[in-house]
Amino acid sequence: GVRGTYKLSPERRAKGGLGCPVSHPEHGDTLTVAHEYLFLFSKSERYYFDQDAIKQQTTNGNGLKNRRTVWSINTEPCPEAHFAVFPRELVRPCILAGSHPNDVILDPFYGAGTTGIVAKEFNRRCIGIELNREFIEIAERRAAKVQGSLILGE
Repeated sequence: GVRGTYKLSPERRAKGGLGCPVSHPEHGDTLTVAHEYLFLFSKSERYYFDQDAIKQQTTNGNGLKNRRTVWSINTEPCPEAHFAVFPRELVRPCILAGSHPNDVILDPFYGAGTTGIVAKEFNRRCIGIELNREFIEIAERRAAKVQGSLILGE
């Protein structure tokens, strides 16, 4: 089952790639799409979701509130890649809310390996699937900067 659907409303910080609104102004007959969707999936009907792990400060700073369904997240530079990679701040709440320490996270579109890096940060294991050899090499270089190897094999 689907754990939740999150509408991501990123701030524009760079041209093109993830984290930037997608628009086709030449059409002129529709609204500009200014968000991307993010899905969390589970193998079972009964899944773990820790709302408390991802609560945010209230505007006045006097408490915590539940995370909303629209997130504004800045892009993050990745010197190893010439394209925009997932910002770690996009992956963190998904891992924290959807898993326990030592759980295994599956990322079927591993790309530059951000999910594995964040999983390691929070004591989770990660299986990443990536077909593009160039992306695998980028993920390996990024993983080498994190204590211990994240790449287990092909």
